[in-house]
Amino acid sequence: MLDALGRAGTASQADLARAFNIKPASMSTMTTRLIDAGLISREVDPNEVRSNILRLSARGQGLLSDIHTAWRDIDCLIEDTLGAENAALLTDLTQQLRDGLGGEPPAKTLDQSSDGAGIT
Repeated sequence: MLDALGRAGTASQADLARAFNIKPASMSTMTTRLIDAGLISREVDPNEVRSNILRLSARGQGLLSDIHTAWRDIDCLIEDTLGAENAALLTDLTQQLRDGLGGEPPAKTLDQSSDGAGIT
């Protein structure tokens, strides 16, 4: 969720629930935990005062940066172990599997459902 929110910039809790295909109550539990951990913040939506928007906090941005570094390290390890061609094939096959099972990256869904403040 941190990665999706980091890519989108801001999102409502309802948009996140739709993007992850989970019930709003489950998303509420997750967002409350992330707020309590200081990783995201909830603010009144300036375009709709009856709604809230979520965004990464500075702490959340730092953690996400660390996560991206770890992902890059793992990608390098995979490429070193399998070779560049097989690593690219593995990436392609796992994306095909995700797509074949009906999945898509949550941030892509957020971009489609946001008010334009999402991913560009």
